[in-house]
Amino acid sequence: MGARHLHTHDRMTSGTPESIDALVRRAQEGDVRAFEGLYRQTSGRVYAVCLRMCADADRATELVQDVFVRVWEKLPGFRGD
Repeated sequence: MGARHLHTHDRMTSGTPESIDALVRRAQEGDVRAFEGLYRQTSGRVYAVCLRMCADADRATELVQDVFVRVWEKLPGFRGD
């Protein structure tokens, strides 16, 4: 069973992508679409780091999913430090 590589999602297509800071603020307020935008803008870079760390595409995909689940869980307390 092949894993779907989450890093292949396109960036937001409506004009210029919103800033990461703005997306984080909106996502902290419960805006799921903002979290999706945050994912789309950052998942490729997260995937690249994970792939370099583990050298396994399927494992890197799993790690990206783990990272974003954790981000969602920790987002309310994120202060931007």
